[in-house]
Amino acid sequence: MAWFGVATEGPAGDRVAARRRAMLTNNDGLQRIAFSMNSSTTPTGSGQEGIREQYRLASQSETSAEQLDALAGASSAFVRTAVAKHPNTSMITIERLVNDEDVDVVAIALAHPNCRSDLVRSSISHASSRVRAGAASSIHATSDVLGVLLDDPDEDVVRHALANPNLDMTVASNRLSRFTHGMRKALASNPQLSEELQWTLARDNDWRIRSALAGIDAITKDVASYLSQDSHAIVRQRIGGNPSAPEEVRRVLMHDPEDAVSYTAREHSQSVLVRILAEYQHRA
Repeated sequence: MAWFGVATEGPAGDRVAARRRAMLTNNDGLQRIAFSMNSSTTPTGSGQEGIREQYRLASQSETSAEQLDALAGASSAFVRTAVAKHPNTSMITIERLVNDEDVDVVAIALAHPNCRSDLVRSSISHASSRVRAGAASSIHATSDVLGVLLDDPDEDVVRHALANPNLDMTVASNRLSRFTHGMRKALASNPQLSEELQWTLARDNDWRIRSALAGIDAITKDVASYLSQDSHAIVRQRIGGNPSAPEEVRRVLMHDPEDAVSYTAREHSQSVLVRILAEYQHRA
């Protein structure tokens, strides 16, 4: 099989597939959708050159909303996916793409900043879990919509809902005992996590969950101080590299016995003088 005339079999094909998956990643980081090499989105036939040109145009930052609207009608879902990700895509075009026949295009369109909240709401009962996950990732998903999605049978949908900053933290707290490891990790990465949930997750037995918590912007001073004494070095390193962690916590971590932890804390110190002094003491 060939993609734009490039061989897709063997080791070289594996690299092509990897690059292709990377290009099809949601820019907001909320959802990653990988297309298989057997997908209908793979350009084939005599129109490959035209599809490649359409994709190039749909991926350029300067492409206008009018051009993107025209490209939304492309025969290739590969091109329409690029349109659904583009920041210049208008609300009207996103509405078209939310009704696309390809579920991957729909999922990415739902996560677009220009997608209306009523379109997100109407998609939560969609048959495809990819579409529901896209709705759960949307910044326009309201707290009541996310509450419904917390009961979704697909865990990936629930994880996206738990990571959404619009989540009602009281609802999440009440259901915490029912969450799997993956769900708790998604919740720990929520940028608007309440202090109550921060303390609960800071005491989680799994260091990976504590590590996810250590990287959030909303981390409180007391929780950051608590995690700076964590038994796992990666958790302490994440605190040292978190710009939201208090400077006094970082200064303590500059003297951590683990080199990676102390180095990260020094590199992220807000004080140049403190960084120079700590580096000198470390080398002495």
